[in-house]
Amino acid sequence: MVVGWLEHQRGGVVARARAPGTLCRFRCCLYYYYPNVIESGVQFAVRASRFIPTSVVDIFTLNTLSKHVLRTFSLILAPTLAFLLASGCMLANTGEHATEQSPSPELSLSADQPQAADPDLPKVELRGDLLYKVLMGEIAANRGDLHTASDELLQAATESRDYRLAQRATRIAMDAEEYDDALKAARLWVELRPEQSHPKEALALVMVEQGRIDDAEAQFAALMPQDADKQGIEFHRIARLLGQLSNRDNALSAMKALVAQYKDDPDAHFAAAFLADRVKDDKLVMDSLDQALALRPGWEDAGVAKLGHMIQEKYPREQIDAFAKDFLKHAPDANRVRISYGRYLIDQEANAEALKEFETALKYQPDNTIALMAAGLLSVEEERYGAARKYLQHNLKLTPDNDQIRLYLGQIAEEQKNYKEAAKWYREITDSDKVFTAKLHLANTVAQLQGVDAALEQLDSVQPNDEDEFVRLALTKELILRDVHDLPRAKSVMDDAVARYPENTDLLYARGLLAAQLDDISEHEKDMRAVLAEDPNNAQALNALGYTLADATDRIKEAYDLISKALSMRPDDPFILDSMGWVQYRMGNRQDAIQYLQKALAKRDDPEIAAHLGEVLWVVGQKDKAREIWAKARKEDPDNDTLNETIERLTK
Repeated sequence: MVVGWLEHQRGGVVARARAPGTLCRFRCCLYYYYPNVIESGVQFAVRASRFIPTSVVDIFTLNTLSKHVLRTFSLILAPTLAFLLASGCMLANTGEHATEQSPSPELSLSADQPQAADPDLPKVELRGDLLYKVLMGEIAANRGDLHTASDELLQAATESRDYRLAQRATRIAMDAEEYDDALKAARLWVELRPEQSHPKEALALVMVEQGRIDDAEAQFAALMPQDADKQGIEFHRIARLLGQLSNRDNALSAMKALVAQYKDDPDAHFAAAFLADRVKDDKLVMDSLDQALALRPGWEDAGVAKLGHMIQEKYPREQIDAFAKDFLKHAPDANRVRISYGRYLIDQEANAEALKEFETALKYQPDNTIALMAAGLLSVEEERYGAARKYLQHNLKLTPDNDQIRLYLGQIAEEQKNYKEAAKWYREITDSDKVFTAKLHLANTVAQLQGVDAALEQLDSVQPNDEDEFVRLALTKELILRDVHDLPRAKSVMDDAVARYPENTDLLYARGLLAAQLDDISEHEKDMRAVLAEDPNNAQALNALGYTLADATDRIKEAYDLISKALSMRPDDPFILDSMGWVQYRMGNRQDAIQYLQKALAKRDDPEIAAHLGEVLWVVGQKDKAREIWAKARKEDPDNDTLNETIERLTK
C-alpha cells in the first residue's frame, strides 16, 4: 500500500460540530471536505443517525466501527440519502430559526464549531449527488469494495476540485490497482496543489505501476532539490516509496533509471541498495553498496549496511571477516561498523575476538555505553574480572540508573567470592523489574556470610508475585541447600514446591536431579518422565534420564536412545556430549567414549567431565594423561564430589 503521501492528512481527525440533541455524525465528515456547506441539508441525516452509539465518526475512519454497526449504518443511510436526493439536499430547518427565503443559503460554521474554514478550499455547493458520491465511496472502501470506492471518489474529486478528495481518490485507486483512475486523480491532485511534493510523488508512483518509467523518471527528477547536500534525503524517500509498490520489477527499473542520471552520487547508489534489499535482490544490494563505497570510501552508513546485509543473508564467515577487517583498516574510527562486527563475532562464539573489537571501539569512543557493556560482559567470559569491573563501573557512571549493571557487578563479586561487595551491589538495586532477582542473589551472599539458615530466613521474607517468581524462589532455596550437601532438606523444598505447582517442568526437573543424587532412581525417572510428557523434546530431561540409566542401571540401550535424541537437538552441548561419552564407555566403545569426552571437555572445563574422561583413559592404560587431567580439574575445583570419588576409587 502506498502511504507516503497520506502522512500529511489532518491525522484522520475532523472537526466536531454539534447538532440539536447529538453530535453530528455526518457534518463532521462534511465539514472536513466542505467547511462552507449548506447546513440545513444535513439536519435530517443528523437526526437519523442518533441510533448509532458512537458519538463522533470521521468518514475516513469508519473502519473503527464494528461490522454490525457498519451494516446497520448502511441500512439507515440508504433511505436517508434517498430522501436528501429527492429534496435536492435543500431541507429547511424547522423551529424558530427557520427561514423561508433562499433554498440554498451559504452558511458558515455554526457558532460552536471551533475550526475556521480553509480559505484555499473550493466554494462548492453540497449537492445531493456530490454528497452521495463521497459517502458511497467511503462506505464502499470500508466494506472492501475498492473498485466502487475508487470510481465514486474520483467522480467526487473531479466535480468538486477539492485536493483532499483527489488525494483520497489517488490512494483508494492505488489500493484497488485501478491505475488509470489513480493517474487521473493524481494529476488532479498535482494540478490543485502544484507547490507540494507529495502529489508529484504520488503521480510518479502511479506511472511506475503502469510501467511508464520515462514519465516517472521525469517526475522524480523534478522532485530533486537543487542543493546536492539535500538530495540524499530525497533519494532515500523515493526508494522507500518505490519499495511499497506491488510491481517490484517496475520499481527497480525506475530506481535504476534515476540512479543512471546521478551515477556519480553515492547517495543514489545507497538508496538503490535500500530498494534492492526490500525486493530481495542480493546482487543489486551488494553492487550498489560497493559502488557507493567506491565513490565515498570509508562511508560508515554504507559500511554498516553492507556488513548487516552480509550477516543477514548468512554469507560465509571468511567473507564477512574479510570485508569488516578491510573496512576497519581504512576507517578505524568507524565504530558502528566495529560494534556490528563485534556483535557478529559474539554470535559466532568468537568471544575473544569480539572483545578485541569492543576494546578497540573504546579507544575511539571511551564513553560508548554499548561497547562498555559488551566489553564488560565479554571480560567476564574470559575471566578478566578486573577489566570487567572497570568497564561496567565506568558504564554505571554514565548511566547511574542502570540497575542491570549493578546486578552484573554483584555477580562478578560473587564469582570472585567477594560476598560483601556483592551484597552491597544487590542492596543498591531499586528497579522494580530487578529487585526480585537481586533478592535471590543477595540470599546467596547471605548464605556465604551468615550461613544457610540466615539465607533461608531472608528468602522466606520474599513474596513471589506469580508462578514464575515462586519457581525461581524455590530453586534458589534448593541450590543453597544443595551447595552445602543438605540434599534431604533440598528435596523437601522441592516436594513442597511441586505440591504447589505439580505440572511445572522446572520444578519436576530439579527434583528429579535431587532424586538421582539421593540414589532414588525410581523417583528420578518418574519426574523426568513427567517432564517429557509435557515436553517430549526437552533435551535436558532426555540427557539427565539417559545419563542416570547409563550410570546406575543396566538399561544401556534405552539410555543410549535417550541421549542420542538429546544430542541430535543440541549437538554442541558439552554435558550431552559427556553423557554420550559415558554411555559409549558403558557399552564398551572406549575409543568412541574418549572422543566424545575430549570434545565435551574442550567445550567446557568441567570437573565432572574431567572425572569421566580421566576414568576412561585410566582404564585403557593412559594413566599419566588421566592424572594430568584430574590434577588440573582438582586445582580449579578441589571440592567436587564426583571428581574426588573417581580419583579415590581408581588410585587407591
